[in-house]
Amino acid sequence: MQQDDIYDNLDIIYEEETVAEQVNENASEKVIDQASLLQENQKLKQELENAKNQIQQLKVNISALFKTAQNEIQKRDRYLQQMRKQLREEQMKPYMEQEDA
Repeated sequence: MQQDDIYDNLDIIYEEETVAEQVNENASEKVIDQASLLQENQKLKQELENAKNQIQQLKVNISALFKTAQNEIQKRDRYLQQMRKQLREEQMKPYMEQEDA
């Protein structure tokens, strides 16, 4: 009977070792998962920073483009005014010649 008692606890020891191995494996997987998440988090932070920089550059570019467009419109308006003035002068020329005659 005493011999049976010695071997009875072998199953318990084996089960404890198996549970300990599973706990260690789970802990290792969680550490790997955590490291992976930290790496991904760092990558996403860098992407966010890059996106912010790109947005800032786009704001500067759109502002410069808007100012350029305004200047071009003003230049076109001045040109159109000058052309209208010349057209009126050409249209008025025959009348002015009649008055001189």
